[in-house]
Amino acid sequence: MFHYLLTQYPTYINYSIIYFKTLILIKNENNIKLYIKIRRIKMKNNYQEDIRIENNNYNFHIRVVAVIRENNKYLIQQIDGYKYYVLPGGHTHLGESSIQAIKREIKEELECDIKETKLFCIHENFYPKNNKIEHWIEFYFKVKLKDKLNNKDWDITENDNGKIITSHFIWVTNEELKELDLKPSTIKELLINNKIDEFNYLIDEIK
Repeated sequence: MFHYLLTQYPTYINYSIIYFKTLILIKNENNIKLYIKIRRIKMKNNYQEDIRIENNNYNFHIRVVAVIRENNKYLIQQIDGYKYYVLPGGHTHLGESSIQAIKREIKEELECDIKETKLFCIHENFYPKNNKIEHWIEFYFKVKLKDKLNNKDWDITENDNGKIITSHFIWVTNEELKELDLKPSTIKELLINNKIDEFNYLIDEIK
């Protein structure tokens, strides 16, 4: 009798646990049997794969976003090559909670730690891009940092999963924000109207 490992692949993910299905062929003189074995492995914290799903029609993303306000100004960023602005944040990794993700992103981008977080918005966003539909689910957090940030504008160049990007960080008042193209526009309206102290659930569908 011998055992032969046919294949092993992930079947589904539950929070930080990934489940692998293993197919094992067992053969002896009289018959052949196929056994399916399930095993679970806790993923390491440094697992780096973003949550993205792509097919011929859709691109799906899960992202976390921080609203940082100091001295009555919001911190926003503009990435080289783009005309519009966004709030600081990034993709959630597989096996990572939204809280873990926002702490990691702020540490990576701003080199500082988060003291407090408050989820104030879940945003489902659909829009066309390059002949596909972009589908984003974003978690927006009101964030307090352990240390004050530089009150001057600054630039950061980083390696984002193999791609070198430069981000320009600037501080803006409510009045200045009104004149800028901050995306998504529905989030911009929440900031301008000071609705970040209440919970919001938004869906932007293609009209």
